[in-house]
This record gives sequence, C-alpha cells and structure tokens, in this order.
Amino acid sequence: MSFPPMNSVNVQALANGAQNKPLILKVGQLFHGQVKQLYLGQTAEVQIGGQKLVAKLEVPMKAGDSYYFQVSALKPELQLKIISGPLTDAGGQGRQLNGLMDVMQLPKSAEMQALLPFVMKNKIPMTRESLLDAEALLKSASPALKDDALASIQKLVELKLPLTESTFRSLLGVESKEGLHDVLTSLKSALTADSSISLKMKEAILSSLEKVAKPFLQATGNALLGKAILTILDTAEGAETRFATLQLLKNTGVLPSTTSLANMHQVLSSLLTTENVGSSTSTLQVGDQATSATQPRVMPNGSQVNSTQTALEIIRMTAENTVVTPFRPEVNSNKTNDPLLTLLGHQMQYGAEKLEVLVRQAEKSDDPAIHKVLQAAETAVATVVDGKVMKEALQAVILSLGLNYESTLFGKDIESLRPTETLKPQLLALMQDMAVSPALREAAENVVIRMNGPLLQSGENGVQHQLVMQVPLEFFGKRIDATLQWNGRMKENGKIDADFARILFYLELDSLDKTIIDMQVQKRVVSVTVFNSDQTLKELGTSLQTRLREGLESSGYKLSGVFFKNFTEEKKSGITKKTRKAIDGQGVDFRI
Repeated sequence: MSFPPMNSVNVQALANGAQNKPLILKVGQLFHGQVKQLYLGQTAEVQIGGQKLVAKLEVPMKAGDSYYFQVSALKPELQLKIISGPLTDAGGQGRQLNGLMDVMQLPKSAEMQALLPFVMKNKIPMTRESLLDAEALLKSASPALKDDALASIQKLVELKLPLTESTFRSLLGVESKEGLHDVLTSLKSALTADSSISLKMKEAILSSLEKVAKPFLQATGNALLGKAILTILDTAEGAETRFATLQLLKNTGVLPSTTSLANMHQVLSSLLTTENVGSSTSTLQVGDQATSATQPRVMPNGSQVNSTQTALEIIRMTAENTVVTPFRPEVNSNKTNDPLLTLLGHQMQYGAEKLEVLVRQAEKSDDPAIHKVLQAAETAVATVVDGKVMKEALQAVILSLGLNYESTLFGKDIESLRPTETLKPQLLALMQDMAVSPALREAAENVVIRMNGPLLQSGENGVQHQLVMQVPLEFFGKRIDATLQWNGRMKENGKIDADFARILFYLELDSLDKTIIDMQVQKRVVSVTVFNSDQTLKELGTSLQTRLREGLESSGYKLSGVFFKNFTEEKKSGITKKTRKAIDGQGVDFRI
C-alpha cells in the first residue's frame, strides 16, 4: 500500500541536532549521568544524555553505573560530586530516594516518588528543574495513565523536547492509544457555536471534518443518486415515495425545479445530448469496479437520442450501473466522473459538490421514504467495500486530516496534497486569527496537539524506522479509533523489506471495544493474532480466513494461521510497552 508521506518532521533528526549542541554546565547544577570509562587521576568519561564529557570525580566510581552528580567546579577542570548512586535493593531504595530528594530539594509528592525511581531505573538524564517540570505534568494526568505518562516524559527527554503541557499531551495521547474522535467532535461543536470567524473559513473546516467522518461520502452520493432516479422511474413505487424522492432531486439542483411526476419523462429526455451520452458511456467503462456477477451492461450507441423511450432506457441502465459501482476515482478535490450526473447535463467540476449536498439533504429529511432510499444506497455501498476500498478510504482520511502537512512545506508534491484544503493547516490558520473565541481556539489547539503526537513518536535511527499513525475512522455509523504502529528497517535501495514484517493495530471498536491485531511476517509467511475479550470472535473470524488467505496469496504471501486470544495472554505474546516502541527491528509493509 502506498501511504502519504508521514515522516513529515524528522523528530529524530531534530533530537540529534539538539544533542550536537555544546552542553552548558554551571556550578551547583544537578544532573543524571552515566560513567562510561575510568581514567588515571580519578577522571572519567561521563555521558549525559547523548553527549559525553571528561570530568574529575571526587570519589572513585564504577564504570557503567549511573549517578546523580552536582557540578562542584568548572575551572581549572570540570569537577563532579556524587549526590546519589545506582538504586540498591528494595529495602534500601526508599531511604536512598528520600536522601536524594532531600539533597536535590525535591518535593516528596506521590508524583515525584513515582517519577524519581523511574528516571533512575531507566537512566534518563534529567536535571532538578526538569524533574520539577515532569512532576507538574504527572499531576495533570489521570492516575490511571501513570505508566503512559511516565513513558511520554521519557520520550520527551530522549527527543530533547521541552517538558511543556502541549508536547506532553501530544505524546500521552499516543501512548494511551486515546482516539481522535472526541477532540474532533468537540472542535465541530465549538466551530458551529462560534460566530466570530468568517463563514468561508467555517465552511472549509466543516467540510474537512465531514470528509474525515465520511470517507464514503462520494460513493454514497453516487449510489443515492442512482437509487433516487430508479425510484422515480419505477411506477410500482407508491406515488408519495416517488414524489418525495423527486422533490429531493429538485431541491438539490439535480433536476430542474419545473420537473413533476407528470412531465418527468419529457424533462429527463430533454437533458440527454449526444455529447452527454458519449461521455457517460466512456466514464462507465473507465470507472467499472463491479464483480463479474454485476458487470455494467453495454450502453446503447449514443450517436443520437431520438426517442423518449431510448432516453429513459439509457438513464435507467446508467442509474443501475451507478448503484452497482458507486466507487469511482475523483478527478481532483471538487470534480467527480459520475456518469449519471454527466448524463443529466451537470458539469464535472460541480459533480462532487452536488453529490455531497444530495447526501446531506437526505440525512436531514424527516420523510421515511427518503430515509429508505438513503438506507438502500448505504447498503449498496457496503456490499462492494473490499480491501482496495478500505485502503483508499484510509488514505483519504489521512489526507483530509492533513497529517502530512509539514512535508508539503518542503515542496513535496504540494499541488497533489492540496494543503490548504486539509484540516491541520486550516486549524493552524484559525489559531492565528485574533478574533477567534477562546473556546474555539482551545478546541483547535487540542486537535493540533493530538495530531502532533504520532509525528513525535515517528522517526528513524540509521536503517531502523518507526512510524505511528492515529486515524479516526467511521464507516456506516460505526466509529473506529485506530492506532497503527510500524517498526522496521529499510533495504539498501531505500525500500521497506517486506519479507520480514510486523505491524500492530490498536483499535477501539463500537461493537468489539478494545482490540489489538498483531501481524507478523517471516519470509513472506504471515501469522495474525487477534486479542479481544469477546469469546465469540473466534467463531465469527473463522469464516473470513479463506478470504484473507486468498488476498494474501494474490500479493505473494502465505497465511500460516489466525489466532484469537484474550488480553490475559497479551503479555505472554510479547506485546509490552517496550515491544511497542521497537519490535525486534522487523520491517512492516502496509500492503499486507
């Protein structure tokens, strides 16, 4: 699968740049470091974070151990005094930590007592000031997220990022696998209630939010249009249903306002031209996505439409084909190649907008007949959803969110990514508007902060790469909060080694709740483990294994097995927090 560029900001490179800056010390400063090598004259090489320096030690120490030091002198040479050594056994650890907090004048709060042993155990280089900042961040986090909060602080220190509330919340959302749906819902509510921003900006942001929430909006519009046309042409339908459906098509500008059930055939016939029929036939052939059982029928030669009966037959067949093949590639952001719209005389550049308006009006309608037609359209779309469609929907959501926005700033295919039409740059512009209300500004900031989290977690270290994505998905009224973690390596040619792969999906599903999918590939042999508390999932999933096996084989992979486990077996399978950060250096390929 070809995904948009997600490594838009190389955080690891920024961290390396920070590490290359000279370390500035001052007398009395406290910091955590590791003795790397001992020299004569009681001097040693000490590593502080990613930097090393040579200092004179007041007392002998052991190479490899970590200590808290205090700078006692800078001239004529750097001299360090030990404040606290490596953590001892559990019995003496409490006294040692209390002594360290006394020397460093740290508060003995519950947060500090959780933070300090974590820092020393993991050899995290933190000064007294950074410990105090981290303590404040821990206080702002829910006690239930203590482990995730500590991991977020560790990541911030490793990346040389400031211990601020915004960076902390960015990473905490990723560590805790908190989805984006809630913050996006809050943003939409604040945006709807705000009257301080321009109508143009509000509509643009709402449009982006709708594209995120409804990745199948265009396809649903195609199917709805086809179903609506078939409904008004079907004399077996009740007059009330046909009338309500016709009104929907008129109100959305699909059909002329003068159209009635009495003159409908003449109006439809008059809309057809030789050019429209030819263009529509060509589009049907290009956009065909139906299975062999539902191939579109061959259109009549459109050289001349010389009777009402022929015109209606062309329209009916085109509508049927549109329902069967609702997914058609967009020409660009506001164009669609829907053959039925073209047949009815609508210009391509307004097609996408027409279909979106049609779906919105149907959703707002109180008429049961309209709801019935809309439901039939959604069912038609759901019937043809496959792996390719899901892949394209995921790509569309990523693009609509603007998760790859930063990469466009460096000139990476700016035109095709359309940064000004995506959510993140729109929110950044909104936050610069001084007229925006505090409530809306806060809602926008919350979304941007959460979007930045995966970028901070993603990066590279030599040939090893890590990519984290959080994507809010919604299909047919079902919400999915998905966190995808990719850890792998690149070949010498710069491409992913797809023969050895692992990918973790952390999902929050409407019906199945928390679900983790662990996919591993060894020499193109795939094993899938699904973790979920629902005991019936195994029975339901077994019926899909044949389809999965066939799909993998079509891509050159072999399925070795699908296993279902509950969460008590999660740790036994090695899906720990440490594993989630670096999974054995294995590559991961989303095409699987």
